[in-house]
Amino acid sequence: MLMREKCFLEKSLHALGIQYLPSAANYYLLKMPHAAAIINALAAKGIILRSCANFRGLTKSHVRIAVRSRRENTRFLKELSSCRL
Repeated sequence: MLMREKCFLEKSLHALGIQYLPSAANYYLLKMPHAAAIINALAAKGIILRSCANFRGLTKSHVRIAVRSRRENTRFLKELSSCRL
């Protein structure tokens, strides 16, 4: 399941024009302008993204997401596409 969902997320993020780093783990590092606003908007809808602004070498534009179930990934992508600034 994990590999299928990773492929689904990668294709979907690419289609949305969101930069991400390939990952062997069940997390992705995304780079998005206005990441803080997106984190807050999604948090208000119960979707948690991890800000990576305090990680050495990263910026306030970096966030980490977890690979979840298809239902959760689809909801995340739908909400992300509706709140992008």
